[in-house]
Amino acid sequence: MSDKSRYPVLAKSIAERGRDYRRHLRMEALLTYGGKCTCCGEWRYEFLTIDHINNDGAEHRRKLANGRDRWKAKNIYVWLKENDYPEGFQVLCTNCNCAKAWHGYCPHTEESQLSQSQPQ
Repeated sequence: MSDKSRYPVLAKSIAERGRDYRRHLRMEALLTYGGKCTCCGEWRYEFLTIDHINNDGAEHRRKLANGRDRWKAKNIYVWLKENDYPEGFQVLCTNCNCAKAWHGYCPHTEESQLSQSQPQ
């Protein structure tokens, strides 16, 4: 087999290993920060994401990009691992994360506060 005919097989293998490694890093970060949505308790990893508690995610992404195109920025999961999973991050599901970003709060939090304030 010539080198040229092996290249597509090698490239696919390298890409698959890269995907597996990124998937592993993501799972490690999610589990380190609790493994479920801090707000609603969602646990299915397909829905989970890492949230910047202080709402400084855009600023943090700019720092990780370091003047480069944002798509070439260091992966957040790599950064978290390299920095020993610092405080200031939490796991949220996509719904809670979007609600927090778009509305400044998550409806689950509001529902929980209402149910706690009502007499039983």
